[in-house]
Amino acid sequence: MATLYRKYRPQIFTDLVGQEHIVQTVMNEVAAGTPAHAFLFSGPRGVGKTTLARLLAKALNCEKRKLGKAEPCDECGSCQEISTGRNIDVIEMDAASHTGVENVRENIIDNAQFKPTKSPYKIFIIDEAHMLSTSSFNALLKTLEEPPAHALFILATTELNKLPDTIVSRCQRFNFKKIPAELIIAKLKKIASEEDVKVDKEVLELIAVKSGGCLRDAESLFGQILSLNLKKITLEATQAVLPSAQLEEAFAFVKNALAGATADMLATVAGLSNNGINPEIWAEDLLQILRLTLISQTGFQPTETALLTKSQISDLKYLAEHTTAPQLIMALDKTARRGQETRSAILPQLPLEILAVELVEIFHTTGTNNGATPPFQGGGEGVVKSPLNITPTQRLVVTKTTLPEPPKAVEVPFDVITSSLQGEAQRSPEESPSAITSPMTVNQATAIWNKMIETVGNSNMSLTFVLKMATIEKLDGRALILNIPYSFHKDKLDEPKSKKIILDALADAGGAELQPRYIIKTENNVADTSAQDLALQFGGEVVG
Repeated sequence: MATLYRKYRPQIFTDLVGQEHIVQTVMNEVAAGTPAHAFLFSGPRGVGKTTLARLLAKALNCEKRKLGKAEPCDECGSCQEISTGRNIDVIEMDAASHTGVENVRENIIDNAQFKPTKSPYKIFIIDEAHMLSTSSFNALLKTLEEPPAHALFILATTELNKLPDTIVSRCQRFNFKKIPAELIIAKLKKIASEEDVKVDKEVLELIAVKSGGCLRDAESLFGQILSLNLKKITLEATQAVLPSAQLEEAFAFVKNALAGATADMLATVAGLSNNGINPEIWAEDLLQILRLTLISQTGFQPTETALLTKSQISDLKYLAEHTTAPQLIMALDKTARRGQETRSAILPQLPLEILAVELVEIFHTTGTNNGATPPFQGGGEGVVKSPLNITPTQRLVVTKTTLPEPPKAVEVPFDVITSSLQGEAQRSPEESPSAITSPMTVNQATAIWNKMIETVGNSNMSLTFVLKMATIEKLDGRALILNIPYSFHKDKLDEPKSKKIILDALADAGGAELQPRYIIKTENNVADTSAQDLALQFGGEVVG
């Protein structure tokens, strides 16, 4: 039995799904009888590049195609031969297995010089053209630039960037796009009708999402489900054949983060390995959801939303309404970092478990458009429950705290305020608070400084070493002047991080008002200090 994507391959232009912008242009060229001598079809896999190449070959070599029309009859001998791959005037070469220059010269260059046997055109279809070697491209270049009138080339590739610019510039280029989910679902419904099978809507949506805009993948997955030989295919039966939808799990993960359901998020991560899902790939799906949510907040509709189901689009709208741009930017940054960490982590699930806690923290501390993140109530047809069939746990409930009202202001007559200010002005200096408080002595400052050094020594030995090199010279008000022997020591102490450590330790030691100031000792200062030290040791004094 033929696979579905071969059995239901389009045989006329109008059957091709999702590439109308290209099909119409090609049909116009065929109808006018002015096709380009070389076409280049680029785009994702499984979206119709090779199919359109064969349709173009059928239309140009059709024996019964009417003048001014583009559609092939699909009945004549030429059309039937091309459909089955037996037409000798249509040469299809897989560049992935024929990369060498000899293959190109034998199959294309030499063959192109001979006229077609029984068709108007000799058509060369080169699939996966980016796999050709550099020498093969160079050999093909001259033939592609000035081909015989009867020769026509169609190159198909999934990696346009690997083709030389000299090749691309000689072709009429068409960019294929991914197929929207609704078109994939419509195609699968048509196949189900032809196969006389009833399929639940959820099954078709699941296949459309998992295919990622690739119709061939969708048809392959659908064929895998049809192998169950059931007259009615349900979602439960499908999940026994296909792995659970990673995108659904990622949506549930973000919605649980909004709800504060950390336990459910951790259970989702735990279920990834049980379902054979790569944590790094799953993190990319999560990153994609957060990205689409952020972009949706701007009002721009990214093309990727066309691949989402109605339920997922509804969930995306909910996330956009209940999150803010700062939250999403922080969440994107965390997710990208944790996703990279899964590659080298000893426990691959550990970065995602940490991410679960971080996302809850982000969504419940930064705030939202409405002032607070409400618990998730369900967006559209989706639910917070993970597709991994995990038992929901108790949600984190965020309660509002009512703060007491501030005391009301008491009106005071102006004359009372004036008399009070006059009394303050007439108060003697001895009565002022600053005069009552006695100033700190040098000995007190020294004791506080030494205590501070001990505190810093408990956590930062390198900074303690530098602090011990400093000597107190004097106390000027709140400024504690200290001598430092070397300039790089002063630079170390002036660093913002060092300043914070020192000031915090001074405050703990009782010297919160002290402000250290560092000066570098000069040579004279060093000499004088040394002389004084010697004099003190021998009981003398320095004269002069």
